Amino acid sequence: MQSTTQTTTPFINTEGIFRARLVASDRIVSTKEMQIFAADVSQSPVLLGKYLNMLSLLEFVGARALINTFAKQKENNGTNLLHVFEETRHALSLRKMGERLANRTLEYDDEAVFSNLSANYFIKRMIAYVHNDLLTDPELKLDEDKRHRFVINYVSGVLEVRAVWWYTIFNAEITERKYGVNFTKVLADEEGHITSLEDEIRNTDPSYGPRLKKYFVKEEELFARYFAEQRRFLLESTTPT
Repeated sequence: MQSTTQTTTPFINTEGIFRARLVASDRIVSTKEMQIFAADVSQSPVLLGKYLNMLSLLEFVGARALINTFAKQKENNGTNLLHVFEETRHALSLRKMGERLANRTLEYDDEAVFSNLSANYFIKRMIAYVHNDLLTDPELKLDEDKRHRFVINYVSGVLEVRAVWWYTIFNAEITERKYGVNFTKVLADEEGHITSLEDEIRNTDPSYGPRLKKYFVKEEELFARYFAEQRRFLLESTTPT
């Protein structure tokens, strides 16, 4: 199967289930909606800085989930450590970009993060859903160690796909505005994660296709709620009092 690349970004190709999802047309939150939202947020460097700090928080929460999972496993390897390192590096990079735009130091508190509570909710609800699904599947016989690995692989894979789609849209917007920051390195790392995660999932779970489809549907629902909260936060932040 030949890979294809959209002209708008070097980061998306459609080879494999994960990458095919990047250009899916059945999204609850459409690409056009996100592009409009990114343009609205990016009008204010200070507000965009808080938004990038929210993305930093998401990367941090994701890295923490990886660490918690790997700590429970009997065996680990350099790939695991590299994934954790890259996620924490993304968190730091996005935080620093946010601070540059906001022109001040930022923390993960309600005042400095765009829609703080929902950032934690989005990832934690996805982890809980996948964990419960794998735990209750009568066809799947996994010991605790392997189940933890399956959970983090599926959740990471689905969320990496979301990140590439999401970050690509914001990267295009902030590049056009010439703010002097970009997601190029972060996006390249996330694309690499998609490749390695899909390979591992395919090699360890014969039912990965139907399972992934189900998880993508759930992630769409959770992200739609998260996006609605982001839009509400934007409206409150830009409405004169």
